[in-house]
Amino acid sequence: MRYRFRLAACVVAVVLSTPTAHPAGAAMATIETPAARFHRIALAAVTLDQIMAALRSVHHVDARYIERRYLHALRAPIETRGSLRFDAPDHLEKATDPMANGPADRLTINGNQLTIDRGTAAPLVLALNEHPEIGVLVDSIRATLAGDGSALQRTFDVTPSGMLDEWQLVLRPRDVRQRALLQWMRIGGHGERITAIATQDGEGDRSEMSIVELHP
Repeated sequence: MRYRFRLAACVVAVVLSTPTAHPAGAAMATIETPAARFHRIALAAVTLDQIMAALRSVHHVDARYIERRYLHALRAPIETRGSLRFDAPDHLEKATDPMANGPADRLTINGNQLTIDRGTAAPLVLALNEHPEIGVLVDSIRATLAGDGSALQRTFDVTPSGMLDEWQLVLRPRDVRQRALLQWMRIGGHGERITAIATQDGEGDRSEMSIVELHP
């Protein structure tokens, strides 16, 4: 049985420069305004370090999501809606809205503990270090939210692209065995917002999630 738990959030950090003093009689360079500097950086190719610096500033996120899962066995995608929550450093929740034919699901990560509550029986509690097949998904989320580029690169091949105002990260597990569960995860955003997360598993089934923060 596979458990998927996806969440990410980001805040852009822009460091303003101080103009350099000029010798007497020298031509004065045009002083760059904060707005002009932000625009220039936003149009430059984004780096992993820039994205990680932004993510490290996130401490709390409340968001709504719509997720569509595309399975080979079904002709139409499965659509679910719900809420996402992140509290630094390592508390994550994904709660599915109640369905007409059943209760809501809630997945919670606290440190090394994953709790799955389907509302029909006692919650299932797992220690993540005892379930490495789940760890690849948790690592992708936890290291991304923490802005820990080194941790991401230990587990994944990481490819950033785009610009600061519209960027994308593609994560691919380095371990071939982990690709049976996760072939890749793609995280997209613009400015300080994560707006989309997509994944594909080892069998080619994929999911696409759009995210809107409640209090940006």
